[in-house]
Amino acid sequence: MRLDVLVVGLFAVSVAAGCSKPVAPVATSSDAAHVSGASNLCDAGGGAASRSFRVRLRFVGSIVTLDRAFRPRVDRHAEFYIVAPLAGTTQIDTVPAYSVLKQVQWRRVRPRIGLDVSEVSDEIPLIRGAAGRESLQVFAPGMHRITLQAPARAGGGTVTVQFFAGFVPGTWWAGPDPELWPRSSDGDGRAVDVTDWSHFTTVPAWPPDGRPFFGPDSFRYIPSQRRPVRGAVERRTFYETYGNRIYARSEGDTIHANGWVVLYNGGYDKDSPYVPKVDPADPALPPGFASSPDIYPVLVPQGLVGSPTGFRIRIITKLADGTIARPSESMLYPNFEPTSVFRNPRLAGYWPALLPGKAYAVVRSEDSDGLAEPPILDPVGLADRVDAGGGTPTDRLQRRKILTFYVRPPAPGGLAEAAMSGGRTTPGVPTRY
Repeated sequence: MRLDVLVVGLFAVSVAAGCSKPVAPVATSSDAAHVSGASNLCDAGGGAASRSFRVRLRFVGSIVTLDRAFRPRVDRHAEFYIVAPLAGTTQIDTVPAYSVLKQVQWRRVRPRIGLDVSEVSDEIPLIRGAAGRESLQVFAPGMHRITLQAPARAGGGTVTVQFFAGFVPGTWWAGPDPELWPRSSDGDGRAVDVTDWSHFTTVPAWPPDGRPFFGPDSFRYIPSQRRPVRGAVERRTFYETYGNRIYARSEGDTIHANGWVVLYNGGYDKDSPYVPKVDPADPALPPGFASSPDIYPVLVPQGLVGSPTGFRIRIITKLADGTIARPSESMLYPNFEPTSVFRNPRLAGYWPALLPGKAYAVVRSEDSDGLAEPPILDPVGLADRVDAGGGTPTDRLQRRKILTFYVRPPAPGGLAEAAMSGGRTTPGVPTRY
């Protein structure tokens, strides 16, 4: 599966893609897909005379794609085209953040013939933004509504075009590969025994599957480098920590009550630099960061590398009687800013399994511009609908973004004890990784 198709499918949910192919390279900026809405030229608004013309805007911006090895390839001259939406539609096209408007094309509409191949004007006209400022040609992230002055030969008047600057990031699952883990010593699935939590020492040695995204080496891999299990985006796996074991779990597994769910995710962002929320004074930073920050890529700015900067986690639980517990979404992680009320110094998503039932986990990524994936408003209904064989093509594509598993009922007193201790397990959870 092409990674650009993967990205669109995962975040925009607008492309139907096969679900059994591995991640593959991305097209460069010469790809015709950048011509957003180029075949959808439509009548300009404004004065009556100008309605016999149609308008198209050409932007140039910087984007990044990922090759087969998940290495970034930057194109600083990618072209995107925007047209005013058709009457009665709500289509909003997108250009990269901080794109520059390079050209405005006006074309004559001839009845029964369509578009005249000759351009009326290709000069950049005076532009008025929402605040009335003129000559606005570079567009920061967010929604923009600009007014263009139609050329005299088009009868004058104005045309208003609305578009969004900045692509939202997307997420895939980058948990363990259970098939490469040993059988658990307690007979419950696959797991390793932890002999020393402070040094993350396990038997067999960590990581048993060769995937170092969780653990002491996790600071070396920014989200865009955390690969899906065997390159398959439909694989949804996660870690469970309980007692002195770390389990490798998959979609549909059952975990211990009062254990901790640990979600690791990868992600892609098309047009924002990687700028994590890190203050060198934060006490939770790994030892040696101040003297050698370059050995901790997750914690230092990387420029335009195709990666979001953090994630938000939410796990909803459907109890046996059908009651649905809907907790709030977590704060963005990682956030190593000691003076911030949003500080959340961890690389993975940690969630205590306090309620028995069926759990529905959703993780959303966020980029350095503050743009985040749109939330799935009803993950329980969507997942159940698709798992029962129903749902629309869009539902089935969104289903990949929901990880489901079960939490078994606790032993007598176990749930109360977990609630009193804040959901902590003994001896503890390495929440810094």
